Amino acid sequence: MATKKTAPKAGAAKTAKPEAKPKAALSNVVPIAAEPSAAAVAATTLRVRDLVDRVAEATGAKKKDAREIVEATLAALGTAIDAGDVLNLPPLGKLRVSRAASGETGAATLKLRRGGTVKANEKADKEGLAEAGEDS
Repeated sequence: MATKKTAPKAGAAKTAKPEAKPKAALSNVVPIAAEPSAAAVAATTLRVRDLVDRVAEATGAKKKDAREIVEATLAALGTAIDAGDVLNLPPLGKLRVSRAASGETGAATLKLRRGGTVKANEKADKEGLAEAGEDS
């Protein structure tokens, strides 16, 4: 005798599959950052016009005057880097040429060491060990 297979009824409950166990959270795994998009790189790139705007705003100078000063400063910095000079510029840090490629490209690898958060004025304002009026 042949057995007849019947389709399950529409209202019939399906057999429940056992629930999968949740994977343990890996708290010590650091996700790998994806490459930044072109828009993200463009948003973090400081251009000459942006620098001029910031300098003009910080000093209260006209943008035309600030542009001349910024361009002259950048030209002087470029000349110093081309000469292989070490630049010690306290707000920026200490910059030196690590490697320079010979040829027309002018490519160079620069190393920048940023200083701590202590400003030069804060160092001078430190309190001395002797009391006021005492000889040290």
